[in-house]
Order: sequence, then C-alpha cells, then structure tokens
Amino acid sequence: MIGRQRVDWGDLRVFLAVAETGSFSGAARLLGMTQPTVSRRIDDIEARLETRLIERGSNGVSLTEAGALIRDHVVTMERSAQAIERLALSRDK
Repeated sequence: MIGRQRVDWGDLRVFLAVAETGSFSGAARLLGMTQPTVSRRIDDIEARLETRLIERGSNGVSLTEAGALIRDHVVTMERSAQAIERLALSRDK
C-alpha cells in the first residue's frame, strides 16, 4: 500500500450512514455533521480507494457495485467493533 493513504474507520462509518439513509443529508443528521462534510468525506474515501462507491442522482444516492460489496464489509466491521466494546465493558465490571 505504498503511496496510498489508508482508509479511515471514521470515513467508513460516514459511508455506511450514507448507504443506510440513502442521502448525504440523512447521513449528516444521523452523524451530527453538515451535509458538505459528509460529501467531502465520501469524496475523500472514493479518492483513496480510487473507485466510485456512490452514484449521486436527483432522487438521492445509490451504491455502485463496489459500494455494495464494501458496505457489506463495513457492516461486519461495525458489528465487530460493537462486540469489542461490549467485551471490554463486561470486563470492566
């Protein structure tokens, strides 16, 4: 991965919010961000991955084939992160 920036988990969470809500503004509301910030972070992740993940249209957004495949992995990552948090919290008690 020399010369390429790694994908940030925060950006992946933004991508997942867009995928789940079907819009940049919906993702922004869900995440407590502005719509331009969400849009910029999607542009950033697409640039880092060198592939389009989301098709923007007049009726909202839709995932590209690559976006759908990546979304499935991000969902798995999110579930794993939640399991780690639950495990850590249960160990603290």
